[in-house]
Amino acid sequence: MNGQGLARRPLAAGTGRWWSAWGVTDLVAVGDKVVLADPSYATPFENASELTQSGPDEARISQASAFANHGEAARLVRGGDGAVTEVLIAGRRSIAGAALAAELVGRYERQSPTTRARA
Repeated sequence: MNGQGLARRPLAAGTGRWWSAWGVTDLVAVGDKVVLADPSYATPFENASELTQSGPDEARISQASAFANHGEAARLVRGGDGAVTEVLIAGRRSIAGAALAAELVGRYERQSPTTRARA
């Protein structure tokens, strides 16, 4: 964020819902920050961490609760077309819900004998 009231466009491009094997996080541009809301809570913005932009597609967790990751790095990962494909926050990789579902099915789905016979 640029301290002028609006999130810088590169970091704001990562707003939306991002999934990991450990849960879901909503990145929401609020003023000059991006807030990490937890949609599994009745009050998703209560004790929400905040990101402050530190460079193009990069930020630091500038506000966090006691057991969160204050000061840790965050960044957006873009695909060849420039679209955001991953969000890395404090070492945790989050991706779009459909991409996570495909990744988990590909990794953990057991093939039944009939599925193997068709392959």
